[in-house]
Amino acid sequence: MDKKYINLILGIMCFFLTVGIFIQIKTVKNTQTVIAKTSTEAEIRDNILRIQQKYNEKLEDLEKKNKKLDNLIKDMSKEDNISTDYPSDLKKLNSLLGYSKIEGQGVIITVKDGDSSSVKGLISNYWVHDGDLIKIVNLLKQGGAEAISINDERIVNSTSITCAGNIVKINNRKVGSPFVIKAIGLTEKLYGTVTVTDSYLKQMEIEGVKVKIEKKEKITIEKFNGVQSFNYARSIE
Repeated sequence: MDKKYINLILGIMCFFLTVGIFIQIKTVKNTQTVIAKTSTEAEIRDNILRIQQKYNEKLEDLEKKNKKLDNLIKDMSKEDNISTDYPSDLKKLNSLLGYSKIEGQGVIITVKDGDSSSVKGLISNYWVHDGDLIKIVNLLKQGGAEAISINDERIVNSTSITCAGNIVKINNRKVGSPFVIKAIGLTEKLYGTVTVTDSYLKQMEIEGVKVKIEKKEKITIEKFNGVQSFNYARSIE
């Protein structure tokens, strides 16, 4: 057989062998990428499911305790007429703790990030920060607010208001601008507290934040949907 012919055949075989190896390597890399991506997505889903399960367990535990308390009150009311006052007292207690949806007179304050094109200085000056919301809540409490919510998140003793990038977390839920703050209480007193000349809201307006304050005869504030618990305190009675 001609030597050139043999070399040609060997060359063709080497070419196809090289192409095959290249395709195999590329296939392996693509498979590894798909496996890695699938693994990451599965891990994220597992974390979300674990968090959701933990929340559902806490909520279920709270509902069981409330049901047990309701049954106890019903049993006591059958045995003693004096205990018939307990349900109304429980409603008042739930309202104070934030577990009841309530309504009444008060004010609604809307604070919104300002327009960067009309503000001089640092960009962050016209943003509404977690610290701003905390100060507004404290201001309303000083004015006698009996119930407060921000974007329908009820403010209770255990509520945390923290920064989460360019948004804010309230009761561990992310909320963003505009922030609608509802406060139930004596309307004129609340309004006067937040609109005085040197109030914190006036200062926010000067810095570029958009502020709107409204008096309302009827405001509805949603109940707190989380679970309040003590980590370090315990009853001694």
